[in-house]
Amino acid sequence: MADRVKNAKTRNRLHAMRGPAIVRGCLAGAAALLLAGCEFNMEVGREVDLAALDGRLVAGTSTRADVLAALGEPFGEGRAMFPFHETPRDVLAYYYERGDLEDNRRTFLWVFVDDGRYGGHMWFSSLPEV
Repeated sequence: MADRVKNAKTRNRLHAMRGPAIVRGCLAGAAALLLAGCEFNMEVGREVDLAALDGRLVAGTSTRADVLAALGEPFGEGRAMFPFHETPRDVLAYYYERGDLEDNRRTFLWVFVDDGRYGGHMWFSSLPEV
């Protein structure tokens, strides 16, 4: 019994020491990156051609396959219903984000598909060139 208590105390002490060591390691790594002048850039998702929405897709006529041909595979899929819709619609979600530690911009595009036909779209962007 005494050995169990001793082993438990040792384990607890070692476990308690791990947390601060991890924090110190992370802080040291972050400081090294900052001092080295490393640049951090990220890019998530894929840019889509928003002009293709008006040039190639016709609401009520274009099919889901037409949407995929014009815009490519979506980042995600789901369903949505707005107050002016009678029933929920399929939504193809396109997302693109890029940035660094000082500035981060993104574009959200939702394409609505009703009964297999393109039903319109909605997008928001903070990218300056869109």
